[in-house]
Amino acid sequence: MKKFTPSSLLEIFFAWSLLLASALHAPAQDEGFPCDDRLYLSKLTTQTSGNIRALTLDSAGVHILPPTDLDIALIGIGYRVADQLIYGIERFNKHIYRVYPDGRVEDLGIPQNFNPAYEFYCGGMSPNGRTLFLIGHDPDENRDKELYSINLDSQPLYAGRVAILSDQPRQIEDFAFDPATGTVYAYDSRFRTLVNMTLFNGLITNVGFQDLPNVPPFGALFFNSAGELFAFGKHTNSLFRLDKRTGAILEKLQGPGGDHADGCSCPYRLRLEKEAQPPEVFPCGQTTIVYRLFNSAGRAYSNLEFRDSFPPEFTITEIVHKPNFGKIESGVGSNVLHLSFFTSILGKDSIVIRVDVGDYAGDVQSGAARLAPLPAALGGFADSDDP
Repeated sequence: MKKFTPSSLLEIFFAWSLLLASALHAPAQDEGFPCDDRLYLSKLTTQTSGNIRALTLDSAGVHILPPTDLDIALIGIGYRVADQLIYGIERFNKHIYRVYPDGRVEDLGIPQNFNPAYEFYCGGMSPNGRTLFLIGHDPDENRDKELYSINLDSQPLYAGRVAILSDQPRQIEDFAFDPATGTVYAYDSRFRTLVNMTLFNGLITNVGFQDLPNVPPFGALFFNSAGELFAFGKHTNSLFRLDKRTGAILEKLQGPGGDHADGCSCPYRLRLEKEAQPPEVFPCGQTTIVYRLFNSAGRAYSNLEFRDSFPPEFTITEIVHKPNFGKIESGVGSNVLHLSFFTSILGKDSIVIRVDVGDYAGDVQSGAARLAPLPAALGGFADSDDP
């Protein structure tokens, strides 16, 4: 009978933990909207119904995919990475709805601490998918008054709110998160210009963005995974690529016509790469393993597990570099690198270790490293390429 050592039992427990985490965070089959570079547009087809239409862009132009028809007039939408579904507010009853790709909708009701007397033109989802943000527009004063943050994990729904802070009255049509920096860009139709928003205090600023007085107003803003900013005309079929530094139009494309209520996308990515230096070794030699992390998921992710297992002959001799966040569960003296409570920050980061290969000779093949758990839209986990 095979004997299990404490270390082997720990490895089995970790493997099952990752498998369970991946299953919990994996998208349900045929249930979610794809998290790729599609741009999702909410369009009103009648006073009480509409659809969600997806666009894709490539070198040949804009491609319009078949719509998801809805029996509600949905505005203020956002894409949620936690379940790959779209959430928004109904135009008239002010209920929050969850939308499935087959057109099914789930009524989540009116959040507590919410003022349904306001009009809501735009919405956006936090990069981690926990919070739907909506801007309340006062029709009597004809300006934006409050920013609502709705915790989608609470039951019943509850809305935090802060006053809009600006030196000018504003009418924000949509806003989006830059996946590379987390910065929030918005479009103000009153002044026909891009602005920046700070969501925790409702502050709106315009520093360095040019006005676009001769361009029809935008109704939706999107980012793609490359960090490019796009805007769609509110009452036109024009799709614009914008310079996010100046607000200038870089390119004009053609999309579907009609009145578009809002838009969203899923530009968030987290990638893990692995390289052995040198890639081939002789017995009793050493190699350096470099792990490179690329986080353009709009935010840092914490409480992750990072793990890589090497052949039994290998021994980790040194952890040359690791991020400040993370507890070493297994490392030097072992053939397993395991970090818990790991944080992947926005941007680029790396882990570097040195490994003694013992009696092993040939290509350094240790399988893929894994970072988990991640939201469903990010795959549930990130595996590296083999060195």
